[in-house]
Amino acid sequence: MESTGCLQGHRFQKLGGSTGPDLTSVATRLDAQKILESIIEPSRVIAEQFANVEITTTVGHVYVGRLEQENDERLVLRTVAKPDSPISIERRHIEERCLSRISNMPTGTVNSLTKTQILDLLMDLISNGQSDHSAFEPGD
Repeated sequence: MESTGCLQGHRFQKLGGSTGPDLTSVATRLDAQKILESIIEPSRVIAEQFANVEITTTVGHVYVGRLEQENDERLVLRTVAKPDSPISIERRHIEERCLSRISNMPTGTVNSLTKTQILDLLMDLISNGQSDHSAFEPGD
């Protein structure tokens, strides 16, 4: 999983980031087909707790990012465009707020992987990183 870059956004076996879902035991929640679909089309299904917020201001600026803080007067957003510089937006300047339909996982991530890397990644996820898992047994 390290070689594919997945640990930048996902946790797996207590390692990695937290901007995406924890992938430890993902095979208990999703079958192999759904896991592969999530890798190929990350924006197809986005868990609400990992969705970015899209803010349109009264002057027409659009900001997309992770909501970090919120109170009655303002919210703080860590934007995709400037992840190291969170912005503060006053509520009175917000025209529209919704969850983004675009995943944090960059589109096309899978395109940089070889077929072998994709299959290895899928097997790691299905087996939960256990090399003695039945998924590795040869078929009949």
